[in-house]
Amino acid sequence: MPVTDLPADFQFSQTSLHDWQTCKRRFKYRYLDERAYPAPQTADQIEFEQHAQRGDTFHQLVHQHLVGIDENKLAAGITDAQVSGWWEQYLTHGLANIPQPRHAEVLLTAPIGDYRLLAKYDLIAVEPGKRAVIVDWKTSEFRPSRSTLERRMQTIVYRYLLVEAGAYYNDDQPIPLEQVEMVYWFANFPTQPEVLQYSAAQYHEDKTFLTNLVRDIAAESTFPLLPESDIDRVCRFCNYRSLCWENVTAGTLADMNALETESDTEDFDVEIDLDQIAEIEF
Repeated sequence: MPVTDLPADFQFSQTSLHDWQTCKRRFKYRYLDERAYPAPQTADQIEFEQHAQRGDTFHQLVHQHLVGIDENKLAAGITDAQVSGWWEQYLTHGLANIPQPRHAEVLLTAPIGDYRLLAKYDLIAVEPGKRAVIVDWKTSEFRPSRSTLERRMQTIVYRYLLVEAGAYYNDDQPIPLEQVEMVYWFANFPTQPEVLQYSAAQYHEDKTFLTNLVRDIAAESTFPLLPESDIDRVCRFCNYRSLCWENVTAGTLADMNALETESDTEDFDVEIDLDQIAEIEF
């Protein structure tokens, strides 16, 4: 029997699953205890929040454009030079080779074990019988490697869930696995999108992985502290660090970016994704 306080109607997302994989104690504070954040995420919190706000503004612009608002009207309201640059790159390159019809800000959910799995997509574009494309807009300063993106929780959850719950966008027919692909489009690297195809083998691997992961979370009772060796790469960027450690100071946004670059060559993926911060509240 489950021994956590996980509600029966709890819905898992890529963010909550990544939090669990990163730190079980963080998962407990955020999703079970529902604690308010006691500390800023970085030492230069204003810069951090400004970057996050630019990313949010860019995502809103793209969403508005995809639902039919005139691009010139949208451009007239942009006051930030960096966002303006991203916007121009999106108009030139962002929708290259993306099929029609396109569905922006799509929410999908499906059962996973005794719970549900949920994701909010920037864009799903399905040409029935041919291609089913997931597009995720990224405004990060660095472009992760293909191997890093392949192992990200976002990639695992988004492709799997489109197969499980995306039939509505494919004329109410199951989407063939080989037609699914995920495109990461980077505003700072507009001509270098990463396209990740799906396969039956990967789907079954993802299903087993996600089912086992949810089962393990539901059975957890101790929520152990991370070892001190993880303080530099995890705890310095955690809002809850003061609840676990004394005298651990926050890292900077530059430190965070450096860790993202390092994660391309290490066995872990930091996955500090400013574009996904809002999903925590969602």
